[in-house]
Amino acid sequence: MSKIRQIAKALTSTEEPFDNIRMPRFGSRSRTGITVNRDRALRHAAVWACIRNRAEDVGKLPARVVEYQGTERLRRESPPWLQRPNPETTTFELFERTSASVDSDGNAFWYVARDRLGRIAEVWPLPPHQTDVFRDPPKRGQTTINPKRFRYGGTEYSADEIVHFTGFSLPGRLRGLSPIEQHMHTLGLSIAAEEYGESWFGNGATPSGIVELPADAGVPDPEVLAEMQDGIARDHSGLANAHRPGILYGGAKWVPLTISNEASQFLETRNYQLRDIARIFRQPPHKIGDLERATFSNIEHQAIEYVSDTILPTVSRIEATILAAGLLDPGHHLKFNLGVLLRGDTLTRYQAYALAIQWGWLCPDDIRELEDLNPIPDGAGGTYLRPMNMIPAGWTLPSGDQTTAHTEAPA
Repeated sequence: MSKIRQIAKALTSTEEPFDNIRMPRFGSRSRTGITVNRDRALRHAAVWACIRNRAEDVGKLPARVVEYQGTERLRRESPPWLQRPNPETTTFELFERTSASVDSDGNAFWYVARDRLGRIAEVWPLPPHQTDVFRDPPKRGQTTINPKRFRYGGTEYSADEIVHFTGFSLPGRLRGLSPIEQHMHTLGLSIAAEEYGESWFGNGATPSGIVELPADAGVPDPEVLAEMQDGIARDHSGLANAHRPGILYGGAKWVPLTISNEASQFLETRNYQLRDIARIFRQPPHKIGDLERATFSNIEHQAIEYVSDTILPTVSRIEATILAAGLLDPGHHLKFNLGVLLRGDTLTRYQAYALAIQWGWLCPDDIRELEDLNPIPDGAGGTYLRPMNMIPAGWTLPSGDQTTAHTEAPA
């Protein structure tokens, strides 16, 4: 190999191209001059609420293992790693951290430890910002794509050892797109507005008023001005001195100041940015405490849309990735029960249960399971009922005794 080719090979990286690298460690600089990274974004109240809401809602969903046999779905026992991923992590924390990693970095990683028989012993969530994803370049004449490989803590791992969950991404990318990195200018504007408010109230740059002296007063003595200023601040600052009457002399008068229109729009800017951040993470505004446009008539529908549009895509990604990684027995699938997020009030639930029992698609034991209750003893609650006053569509009562018409219905 020539020297030039040796140098070119040394400079060529087998890792991702520039558009696949992870979010810069120290963040990216937005147009406002604010540097936005994961840690700085998480200190923003709206970002924290968006990521935490989805993570906790995903973590609290019951995860069940099922097997499909024809049209029948059978519930199977969960594997040990799903019941207790590792000695330091619960199932709730495993899925909570997976969702939080995808929302903050666009990626989540699990390290799968196996015993000598190849069975899964432990599952550990890894910090996504410390995990690299790369792919070996194809050799000459190779028509297949090499599998992904990973690097964490200076050690390389294969796709059998690391499970990679990605958020929204584009074809050709090895990593998911980070919402924080993609919207650094939006977050930078909101962080800048927040810091502006901190500086405004912290420094008190806008006084409530000024003392105006008459034009013929001449140039006042600086010591007199300082004494007057200190006296006003001493006698009228603070809650204890609120509305205390004051006396000015020498023709001086108090001129109150009002906030300018530009300053008054500060709150409008912050409210708009709050809704903008909610849009980034597909969160209904009321989920992060913005009730300005919420009404009792639309909160319920927003909650349903939150489950279908925000939670369902996340859990579907997790289900599909676990299935593709082969973490369950052949034919088994992981299913999250989204019904716990759609529970209505007590009266509404009981009315729905009554309809389900009446029309025969739920039995009492099914309902008791949904309410976290034990089945009725001796199997008495496992019977499915159906109305006796219903007849097949298109069937007319035969002439004669109407009381026995139902018994003569065709089989």
